[in-house]
Amino acid sequence: MSEQPCQREDDDPAAEEEEEEEEEEEEEEEEEEEEEEEEEEEEEEEEEEEEEEEEEEEEEEEEEEEEEEEEEEEEEEEARGCNEEL
Repeated sequence: MSEQPCQREDDDPAAEEEEEEEEEEEEEEEEEEEEEEEEEEEEEEEEEEEEEEEEEEEEEEEEEEEEEEEEEEEEEEEARGCNEEL
Protein backbone atom coordinates (compact mmCIF):
# COMPACT_ATOMS: atom_id res chain seq x y z
CA MET A 1 0.00 0.00 0.00
CA SER A 2 1.56 3.25 -1.10
CA GLU A 3 1.22 6.23 1.15
CA GLN A 4 0.14 9.44 -0.48
CA PRO A 5 1.11 12.65 1.20
CA CYS A 6 -1.91 14.41 2.67
CA GLN A 7 -3.02 17.06 0.28
CA ARG A 8 -3.91 20.14 2.23
CA GLU A 9 -6.93 22.12 1.15
CA ASP A 10 -4.98 25.35 0.97
CA ASP A 11 -2.82 23.71 -1.70
CA ASP A 12 -5.96 23.58 -3.86
CA PRO A 13 -7.18 27.11 -4.68
CA ALA A 14 -10.52 25.85 -6.03
CA ALA A 15 -11.23 23.91 -2.84
CA GLU A 16 -10.17 26.89 -0.74
CA GLU A 17 -12.47 29.21 -2.69
CA GLU A 18 -15.35 26.76 -2.35
CA GLU A 19 -14.77 26.53 1.39
CA GLU A 20 -14.74 30.32 1.69
CA GLU A 21 -18.01 30.55 -0.23
CA GLU A 22 -19.58 27.92 2.03
CA GLU A 23 -18.41 29.81 5.11
CA GLU A 24 -19.84 33.06 3.73
CA GLU A 25 -23.16 31.35 2.99
CA GLU A 26 -23.25 29.91 6.51
CA GLU A 27 -22.51 33.33 8.00
CA GLU A 28 -25.25 34.92 5.89
CA GLU A 29 -27.71 32.22 6.97
CA GLU A 30 -26.77 32.74 10.61
CA GLU A 31 -27.22 36.50 10.26
CA GLU A 32 -30.62 36.00 8.63
CA GLU A 33 -31.66 33.64 11.41
CA GLU A 34 -30.52 36.14 14.04
CA GLU A 35 -32.45 38.93 12.30
CA GLU A 36 -35.55 36.74 12.14
CA GLU A 37 -35.22 35.90 15.83
CA GLU A 38 -34.82 39.59 16.70
CA GLU A 39 -37.89 40.46 14.63
CA GLU A 40 -39.88 37.71 16.34
CA GLU A 41 -38.77 38.96 19.76
CA GLU A 42 -39.75 42.52 18.84
CA GLU A 43 -43.14 41.32 17.62
CA GLU A 44 -43.67 39.36 20.84
CA GLU A 45 -42.73 42.42 22.92
CA GLU A 46 -45.13 44.59 20.92
CA GLU A 47 -47.91 42.03 21.38
CA GLU A 48 -47.24 41.91 25.13
CA GLU A 49 -47.32 45.70 25.34
CA GLU A 50 -50.59 45.80 23.40
CA GLU A 51 -52.09 43.16 25.70
CA GLU A 52 -50.98 45.13 28.77
CA GLU A 53 -52.49 48.32 27.35
CA GLU A 54 -55.75 46.50 26.60
CA GLU A 55 -55.84 45.10 30.13
CA GLU A 56 -55.21 48.56 31.59
CA GLU A 57 -57.98 50.03 29.43
CA GLU A 58 -60.37 47.27 30.53
CA GLU A 59 -59.49 47.90 34.19
CA GLU A 60 -60.07 51.63 33.74
CA GLU A 61 -63.42 50.97 32.06
CA GLU A 62 -64.44 48.63 34.89
CA GLU A 63 -63.44 51.24 37.48
CA GLU A 64 -65.44 53.91 35.64
CA GLU A 65 -68.47 51.60 35.48
CA GLU A 66 -68.17 50.86 39.20
CA GLU A 67 -67.93 54.58 39.98
CA GLU A 68 -71.00 55.28 37.83
CA GLU A 69 -72.93 52.50 39.59
CA GLU A 70 -71.93 53.88 42.99
CA GLU A 71 -73.03 57.38 41.96
CA GLU A 72 -76.37 56.03 40.73
CA GLU A 73 -76.86 54.14 43.99
CA GLU A 74 -76.04 57.27 45.99
CA GLU A 75 -78.49 59.32 43.91
CA GLU A 76 -81.18 56.66 44.42
CA GLU A 77 -80.53 56.65 48.17
CA GLU A 78 -80.70 60.45 48.26
CA ALA A 79 -83.93 60.36 46.28
CA ARG A 80 -85.34 57.79 48.73
CA GLY A 81 -84.18 59.95 51.62
CA CYS A 82 -85.93 62.97 50.16
CA ASN A 83 -89.16 61.00 49.68
CA GLU A 84 -89.03 59.77 53.28
CA GLU A 85 -88.69 63.33 54.56
CA LEU A 86 -91.83 64.39 52.73
